[in-house]
Amino acid sequence: MRPFFLAARFSILGQRKCAGSRRGPQVFGVGRANILESFTVQLTEIIETTVSGLGCELVDIERARGGLLRISIDRPAGIAIKDCEKVTRQLQYLFEVENIDYSRLEVGSPGLDRPLKKLADFERFAGSEVAITLKKPLDGRKSYRGILHAPDGESIGLKFEGKDGSAAMLDFTLADLDKARLVPKVDFRSRKQ
Repeated sequence: MRPFFLAARFSILGQRKCAGSRRGPQVFGVGRANILESFTVQLTEIIETTVSGLGCELVDIERARGGLLRISIDRPAGIAIKDCEKVTRQLQYLFEVENIDYSRLEVGSPGLDRPLKKLADFERFAGSEVAITLKKPLDGRKSYRGILHAPDGESIGLKFEGKDGSAAMLDFTLADLDKARLVPKVDFRSRKQ
């Protein structure tokens, strides 16, 4: 029983947890959140450089429980299994060289409801139907669904149906945005007409 208790007192990194501190362990006066944030930025840059070198676009990176690292990639023509395999192999070599700790690596397509995160995403999918959520309510609403207009500088437009049923226009920036996703268009009808 005692060895289990001692093992539970140490974190995954092998550093002793501070029982009296609510902010968690400190390294040279820098909070753990700052270290993790800078590590995430560096990891994103490394992965984005590698993925773009293989002719793909990095859409999203997600770290999940159990050491899972989930990476979404895309191409204008779409993603094939060969693309995912190629990126997976390259990232495995990269992570070994850079000594990045992970248990499982998943590389895949962002799906039909692809997230839009960068200004380039909004330019690429102008004219598509999207669902967005703002950080702060505007006219008592945070969620909107409509047709995306091409960005004009930093301003992005969304044409949606207003309260009275008429067309309305919403202008927002990336700073105002909590999340944005494409609305999937799936036709389940057979090819017979």
